[in-house]
Amino acid sequence: MDKRLTSALLKSRVLPALLAGANRRSMELDTLFGADADQPHLRALSLTGQALRFERPSGPEHYLVEPEIRDDRRMIPDEMRRPLIRLLTFAKATPPIAAAIAWAMDKAQLRLHPFDQPKLDAFIRANSEYLGPAAEQWATRQADTSTAPAYFFAEDELDETNWSTAQLRRRVRFVEERRRLDPDAARALLEAAWPQQDAEARVRLLIALQIGLGPADEAFLASLTKDRSPRVRSMAAQLLGRLPNSTYENPALRQLMERIQRSESGIFRKKTVLALELPATVKEHMAPAWIREAVVSVSLQEFSRALSLTNEELIAASAKDRNLLLGLAWMATQSHRLDRLPAIAAEHPELWEQMSLSGAADLEHLSPDERVDWATAITSPQSSKPPKEIMLWNWLHNAVKGAVPTKLMEGMLRSRWTEDLTEAAKARPDLPEMLAACCPAPLRTKLREQLGMLDLSLTVNAFSLLDILDMMERLEQ
Repeated sequence: MDKRLTSALLKSRVLPALLAGANRRSMELDTLFGADADQPHLRALSLTGQALRFERPSGPEHYLVEPEIRDDRRMIPDEMRRPLIRLLTFAKATPPIAAAIAWAMDKAQLRLHPFDQPKLDAFIRANSEYLGPAAEQWATRQADTSTAPAYFFAEDELDETNWSTAQLRRRVRFVEERRRLDPDAARALLEAAWPQQDAEARVRLLIALQIGLGPADEAFLASLTKDRSPRVRSMAAQLLGRLPNSTYENPALRQLMERIQRSESGIFRKKTVLALELPATVKEHMAPAWIREAVVSVSLQEFSRALSLTNEELIAASAKDRNLLLGLAWMATQSHRLDRLPAIAAEHPELWEQMSLSGAADLEHLSPDERVDWATAITSPQSSKPPKEIMLWNWLHNAVKGAVPTKLMEGMLRSRWTEDLTEAAKARPDLPEMLAACCPAPLRTKLREQLGMLDLSLTVNAFSLLDILDMMERLEQ
């Protein structure tokens, strides 16, 4: 055997020969250990193994070190993990169930166990915004790596130097807090970071500008009326319309006024009557969407000023035209004038249905309590006898991002809704699951009683969701 065998020689010559097996390269073993050696292959294997065992591996030239993500949310308790995984992975949980859990976790400030993230990957990706920094990091890491990296900061780590690179929800919250303290300084920060924000971020950040809105914001808002995003242009026009002495001329208001027909009725006491003329090409089923598009950039305040009417007079003058009432409802919603919605809904009993036909309701500018007030107002004419169409409940649930108004659910529980599900042809779990997702906490016991009247195959997911929501709310207290 060659006395000069070294670790490098064993690695460079002996190891390849051993891996090559019974071929011509194995002849190198005979050269190194001698053809007459006792079991040269076994001796070569032993020496090479020992050499590799004690040799330090070479380190990589570059290291990819992920920053530690600080997530101050409480971990969900162990007894909740298994039911949560079972519900969210069982036959692909319906969107209302997944959304209800995500919103409840956000409200209770809970986060998923790290070991459960791979099993709940689809759920995390769809709802990461509501699940905390750790879940947002997971969703970002699983997404396309070609996009810009996201930076995950805790609330107390944000300042003027890093806020614009944080998660979107924290950016919005940072601007809102700064607007409450110093509106002008917050607007200056927003202007500086504006070019780096994508379309969705620009809309959400612009909504935060409504806090402390004043004449000093007019120049910045006017520049945004030419933004490349239609939603940004619309929101900028809405905010400009809320300024009392704005010099901005809203083209959407001008186009809307061209379709307003004004007349007077009555003999001794004249009353103003308004009507909205729809284009001849807009069919009946297309009218709600067209109306919303026509008024989305017009605020209720500037529309009232243009007609020289108070808000009360405006609603009374529009009472005979449900198309115009629908437009007023959207104006009041976007303009943060929820106090006008009950009067509009009283004149338009089908307001809930017509608004749902207009498209998804974007209520990011409203707080959770304000969203419930909004839902209470538009559903009040039907709260005693609510419709059973799942589409309407799903639309309202997505708009409120939580439980629907208590009065509306009480009306549903009095409506004998379970009778339709006793027939095999109509029996589907969609409605029980939707009602479980929408149900306010005080009414869950009554809902459980009514679910118990149905076949278990229709209610198993609904019962599981109610139990999980109850557990999360107990943790929140």
